[in-house]
Amino acid sequence: MRLHKIIYCLFLLIPTYAFAAEEVTVIFESGFGIDGEVWNPVIEQLPDNIKIINPTRLSLTSANTQPTTIQQDVSSLIKKIHRESEQRQVIVVGHSYGGLIVTEAMREASSQVLGVVLIEPTVKVQRVRYRKLDSERVARDDKVMAKYMPSHLLPHYKVLMQELDSTDENLIPLPADLRVTLYTSTQIHPEPMFIEETKAGKELWMQMHNELFSLIRAGQHIRSYPKSHNLFCMLLAFQRG
Repeated sequence: MRLHKIIYCLFLLIPTYAFAAEEVTVIFESGFGIDGEVWNPVIEQLPDNIKIINPTRLSLTSANTQPTTIQQDVSSLIKKIHRESEQRQVIVVGHSYGGLIVTEAMREASSQVLGVVLIEPTVKVQRVRYRKLDSERVARDDKVMAKYMPSHLLPHYKVLMQELDSTDENLIPLPADLRVTLYTSTQIHPEPMFIEETKAGKELWMQMHNELFSLIRAGQHIRSYPKSHNLFCMLLAFQRG
């Protein structure tokens, strides 16, 4: 498909016969530690009269910022949705941790959006389930992550991991009436750095995404092998068709 797949997913959610572009707001949520500018290749291909909200989390703007909880980030997104939905149609797009924030926000705000696009979303139960699969591997992965992560993000990462580790392992699917496009990479790396890139880890990743999507009545779940979890790599691959 030559059309940028993320753009394609967005336009599937915009019923153009009912709404003009100037009546639509698209809110982007990027992954953990990722600047909001990562979405620029997508934003550049959207109509100029669509309103864009593309924040960068405070954890990237200041080295001394206090870590936020998942619920604090969810609440921040819900406030944006509430504000925009008063006069406009809203689409929300999330990648990785941003996908988790979007997913959790939809527990409360699904009736206020046209739909969502989830690109390789983090699943709230994934740490619990991966530790159940191979706790030693998860512990090793944490050490690798800490070694390469920018130091100012480590406190934020620690808080996030503590939250995910304390989550109940029962996954709550997305609301049935939500319009969703879910993108899942099925790629298995020949030399996996993290458990998610192994055969067993990828099978569990797919299982969790399938559960997340299981109740959806109006949506699509796109599974693709050649694309990785990294959004920058996916954007380049999508633009190449």
